Amino acid sequence: MSVPEHLLEGWRAAQRARRRAALLMRHAERHPVTRLDNHEDVRLTERGHQQAQEAGRALAALSAHVVLRHSPIERCAETARGIQSGVEGRGARAQVDGVLHELGTTYVMDKPRAWALVQEHGGGFIREWFDGRLPPDVFAPRALAARAQLRAVDAVLGENAEVMHVMITHDWNLAILREELLGITPERTWPEFLDGVVVSRDGDELVVEALGRVARAPRG
Repeated sequence: MSVPEHLLEGWRAAQRARRRAALLMRHAERHPVTRLDNHEDVRLTERGHQQAQEAGRALAALSAHVVLRHSPIERCAETARGIQSGVEGRGARAQVDGVLHELGTTYVMDKPRAWALVQEHGGGFIREWFDGRLPPDVFAPRALAARAQLRAVDAVLGENAEVMHVMITHDWNLAILREELLGITPERTWPEFLDGVVVSRDGDELVVEALGRVARAPRG
């Protein structure tokens, strides 16, 4: 699996409209998470490293200069470096500009309590969270978490209009944005490896696109 076509088309649409845009993408394939208390240590599989390279080659066909940022968690950094290598292998420019903390799990304020709640609710925990039935001092409310991520993207979009911004994040981050802004629930479709959303600037608004759906949110 490389970059889904709906992301590539979302980028093309933003470029046609002359909007600054960023791709928010989940990291490439990782090894299974068997324990929540050490999930941050889980790295990419060999196939995941190959996927990141393939993604870089696909992005190089759309932009001559790709700038990447990533979550503090190492599998996202691995993905960013793999994409960089794939872009450069196709003769385009790429650079990894380092960590952006909002791409991580900043919406989890109390990790020990959070992991206990995940185990307690099992597969239904994310619905409990997104519907506001979990303590807000453990998991930030979905709307607040979405706004924080959009502000971080908007700040990046203000830095350089001439490049493709790629931001490597996690499935929970993408699930937050997709449900809050596009009404795409995790139950309908979970963000797979290298899937994501396109965010672009249009005046005082941010345009968010994924899977054929488009929504607008105020900047700031």
